[in-house]
Amino acid sequence: MRRLFFLFIFSLSSCFSKVFVTYEFTGGRFGDDLISYLHAKWFEFKFGYKLLYKPFPFSEKLELHVLEEKYSNKLHAGLQLINYEGPSQIEEINYEGSKKDVLLMIPFYPESNLAKRNWNFPVSINVDWSNEEFRRFILSSLKPRKQLSQINIPEGYKSIAIHVRTGIGFDNLEVLKKNWPSHCLPLDFFIIQLKEIMKNYSEETKFYCHIFTDHPSPPDLKDELEKRLLEYKNLVFACTEPQKKRTDFWNNNLLEDFFSLFRFDCLIRPDSHFSILPSLLKNYELLIYPKDEIFKKQTDYYYQVVIEKGNNHENT
Repeated sequence: MRRLFFLFIFSLSSCFSKVFVTYEFTGGRFGDDLISYLHAKWFEFKFGYKLLYKPFPFSEKLELHVLEEKYSNKLHAGLQLINYEGPSQIEEINYEGSKKDVLLMIPFYPESNLAKRNWNFPVSINVDWSNEEFRRFILSSLKPRKQLSQINIPEGYKSIAIHVRTGIGFDNLEVLKKNWPSHCLPLDFFIIQLKEIMKNYSEETKFYCHIFTDHPSPPDLKDELEKRLLEYKNLVFACTEPQKKRTDFWNNNLLEDFFSLFRFDCLIRPDSHFSILPSLLKNYELLIYPKDEIFKKQTDYYYQVVIEKGNNHENT
């Protein structure tokens, strides 16, 4: 009710003028672009600003591409630009918006806790991802325009999704491993956390684990995991076969994989927005991700993890 009252008062003060909101990109991949869009959606949801949508790779295949009003340089030229610098600015933005049309520009800000702590971002954006009304608001446009082929989870199995991001082909691996090691976790991390998940269920439980990855040959990862967890007879692995003749293999089945992540009971993820987003919008039975990275040797990192049960935090 308070939000509705605020939007009503704001609409009275801006009958003849508007506050538009749009966003900047970081030059990253689908998950980073989607985070930028959703941060602007939060301002639309919370303050009633009008979103101007900037397309990004794969967004043309989503409902938001036809539902949102598109940003244009021509439209931008007629608006007073305000760069977002923090929540204390909202009163000024609303005041300016009552006098003339303004455009609020939202800078890129990560949802990765490690990135927030380790890098100096000029402004923070605090979204209440647990707000069910906001989740529904997002998901009304964050859906595919055409039906996708999604992963079928076999009946009778507890389903576990693991996101193994490698960065092969797209990222500078040397820079990635030096500056963002939590983005591309070693298989050892997933093996340890798979065992941790299985401890939380009865011995009779059967597990289906699907590997979501940007690796050029997902079956190689599947074979390695099967080999190293051979003693777990109640655990089966699967992966999506790479599309033939596709040179940008890191985008193999990208949207199919993204929306399939929402279908699983449990998720083990790296510090990547591609799988961070589903973990913000869905309450998994068990969610595991790195909390801190502790430097030991030149190339080896050891991790503390966060285990969320129903997305309630438990640090280990």
